[in-house]
Amino acid sequence: MDKKQVEENKAKANSAGKIVVKSSIIETPVEKIIQSIGKSKKVNFKEISEKFGMKIESVENIALALEKHGIVDVHYPELMTSSPWISLQTELPQLEAKEATGEIVEEYSYVVDFVPVKIKIIKQKGEERPLYFL
Repeated sequence: MDKKQVEENKAKANSAGKIVVKSSIIETPVEKIIQSIGKSKKVNFKEISEKFGMKIESVENIALALEKHGIVDVHYPELMTSSPWISLQTELPQLEAKEATGEIVEEYSYVVDFVPVKIKIIKQKGEERPLYFL
């Protein structure tokens, strides 16, 4: 498998709104929406739907869940000709990927949709359960 195939498959998965691994950090559609709002300050449902290949109903459900937790505000226009929009209520901190330390219990790799995946199962000091890292 060459790098070009891997990148093409990542792009396909990304455009379909699926979870994508990006430099050891898993990025979900929810995180993509929050990042999109953060850059623009406000984004309408239609833009998000088109940008991430999601149904408008899915965008609305995610937005309402985020609003319930105080992360965004959902605004519905008075006129039905306009699309509802989302604005960021709280800035979320950027999380950085941390390298796992401890004893490697098992390590394996496989390929899903032409994308290689490497798994490490690590037993950390002070933890009863082993941790899985992609």
